[in-house]
Amino acid sequence: MICARMRRRWSAGDDRRFGHDGGLESATVGRAELLPQLFARVLAPPAVFSELLAWHDALPAWLEVVTVGDRQRVLRYEAAVHPGEAEAIALALEVRADWVLLD
Repeated sequence: MICARMRRRWSAGDDRRFGHDGGLESATVGRAELLPQLFARVLAPPAVFSELLAWHDALPAWLEVVTVGDRQRVLRYEAAVHPGEAEAIALALEVRADWVLLD
């Protein structure tokens, strides 16, 4: 998932509230509802969206599916990482995301 444009600055107290890794670790332990509170936009490329649908019956309305424009970049990245990660990294670069959540 791609998290773009933080809603507010991060503070030291947030580490205790959201997790040791700066906060987004909590999204992988059942706290994904915090993402739209922290970020103006939460994006997922199609490959990630498909992976999420394999594990969940429905996905939240705040999760935007955005197609990567540079398919050649995705293909280059797929030589080293899974297709979902390749699309997420490429999309993050395109939208100049603040954070990328990979699991």
